[in-house]
Amino acid sequence: MPCASDSDSGSVDLQLGNLEDIKKQPSSLELTEASSNVFLLVLDSDITEIPGLPRESLTDTSRHLTHQGPLGEVVAEQLIQSIQEFFNGELKSELEKLTALRSLSSLSRTLPSDETTESFIHSHIADIVHLLSTLVEEEPLQSLFSPVLQEVFITITDFSYQDVYLLFGSEDRADLFSLVTKSVIALPSTHPQEIMPGGSYNSECLYRQTFQAFVEMLQSLVIKDRHLENLDIIFKHMDPWLQSDKDHERERATTSMTQVLKCLFKHLSLQLPVRFQRLGHLVALMALLCGDPLKEVAEEAAEGTHYLLHITLRLKCITYDKKNRQSLKRAMKKCRELLELYNIKQFYSCPFRIAQVFEVFLNSNELYQFVMATLDGLKNLKHPHTQRSAGELLIALVKTAQSRFEKVPEIMGALCALLSTISQPKVRQQITNIVSLFLSRPKYTDTVIDHLLCHPVPYGRHLAELWRTLEVELPKTTWILWRLLRKLQKCHDSGTQKKMAYVAVAVTDALYEVFVGNRLRAATFRLFPQLLMTLLVQVHHTIGLTMSDVAIPSGLYPEQEVSSEVTPLCALLERNHLLAHKVMYLLVPFLNRGNDKHKLTSAGFFVEESRQVLTICARFLKWKLPQAVYCKAPWFINPSDVATICKFFVRER
Repeated sequence: MPCASDSDSGSVDLQLGNLEDIKKQPSSLELTEASSNVFLLVLDSDITEIPGLPRESLTDTSRHLTHQGPLGEVVAEQLIQSIQEFFNGELKSELEKLTALRSLSSLSRTLPSDETTESFIHSHIADIVHLLSTLVEEEPLQSLFSPVLQEVFITITDFSYQDVYLLFGSEDRADLFSLVTKSVIALPSTHPQEIMPGGSYNSECLYRQTFQAFVEMLQSLVIKDRHLENLDIIFKHMDPWLQSDKDHERERATTSMTQVLKCLFKHLSLQLPVRFQRLGHLVALMALLCGDPLKEVAEEAAEGTHYLLHITLRLKCITYDKKNRQSLKRAMKKCRELLELYNIKQFYSCPFRIAQVFEVFLNSNELYQFVMATLDGLKNLKHPHTQRSAGELLIALVKTAQSRFEKVPEIMGALCALLSTISQPKVRQQITNIVSLFLSRPKYTDTVIDHLLCHPVPYGRHLAELWRTLEVELPKTTWILWRLLRKLQKCHDSGTQKKMAYVAVAVTDALYEVFVGNRLRAATFRLFPQLLMTLLVQVHHTIGLTMSDVAIPSGLYPEQEVSSEVTPLCALLERNHLLAHKVMYLLVPFLNRGNDKHKLTSAGFFVEESRQVLTICARFLKWKLPQAVYCKAPWFINPSDVATICKFFVRER
């Protein structure tokens, strides 16, 4: 395993003593930068001694051009003339294509000193980009037997060293970036024994050279990337490939991203403003890749995560708010303490430990990016191992980040949507556990409940399962149940509404599912009197109503799915007759000893349940029921009959 020391017992000694210097010179960003260097000093030495780490299989730094002196003016003019011919003509043979590309590379060397060349290149950028795009498009996607791609990458690299970026700045350049990336990452899986027909090229060797040229091209884009804007663009293009279902594509993308991070780390010289806005997303993907089932991917990701940790620390040191200097100090100290708990091998091979360490530096928006990117890992149906890693990663992050999240409704929406696509019981339980963690944080309880209540009732099987299987620590169960209860009570307190609030129906259904799941049993007993009375009042409010009498939020139901004849109470009672019968025994005393509201409510419950039970109870009480009880039509169609029956019970006290 890469990034694993020879001794499993060795810990990472980060020597953070110099952080005390921050107190002495609080305004010094340079000192903070120096402290960060000390902070990760030993990690640098450790990673060079790790047996499993690739030994410069690709170039260690960006490719340095070897110039043989400036080109003469006559030679430059000849190159310009020939390149113009290439623009206007058609390149058919491989030799013509290579000649055109090498001419462009040669011309780029005169840029610092030749005004004519500079004027020509800057006025023909679109032509150069078009030429490169055409050459790449003409290469067969599944071909490993042409050096043209390699030469395209070298040409782009040479221009980048002269601060002419052919992959940034316009739509056609962005298209070229996508094209060259696909041309390498999507190549078929290679095998050393593959030889080009005729024996002139070893395809494995040519592939390695081409891939190395591609990586050097990417590195040339970040070697002067002081604001990380180029890193941001590179990551956007590599993102889908890092999540590819094909192992060889994911491996190439991970290797490329790791080499970019390595080059950036070695040449890091950050300046404000920093324009890399996807740190949380990148950390999440690299952490998931560290747990990839393919060993080669995990090893590459481990190395890349090492460099990313360096970059993150430097990034936070330069962008931190001076007013929150102590906060940064605490974050660095916590990071040190976490890393000291693990040896190198444990740290880089365990995604949830990576989450613990990086979390201390991520702001609320970056935490949201982390969560959403990890949720994509839960969708990875082809790799159950990645699914489980994603679940563990999220649980670890939510536990450690406590109350620093934003956009919780969006997170809940994504989690609930996943339930309908994931069948693995363990992964489904992980999702439930994540929702439970958010639900148990007082800061988020109402937010999570409000989101879960905005679903059609009766709840579908996925949401019903979520309510029934909540995993909440015992001290938090009463709080959650109390918040549900209060939402229902508030609906009863506002008597001016023309229609029943939809949340009242939704909370009633949620309570039903919670009771059936019986996971909050202790809290249910503790709040039993309040729960019973509140639900009785809800029954009272529900008598004679249909769903057309409920203020349903727009867009929640398709019109054809809402029956105006179905009563909210009936929709709940039909779910569990045994439970309904047990409740009726609790309600019988209210028929004789309760006040008018209690009597009407209790009678209404019996009315909604069944004529048979109502008749039995009437015999027990020696009452003569009104004729409306024996009407053959369903009671919910004739609310006036229900009212007659309910008034009878009040009168017959």
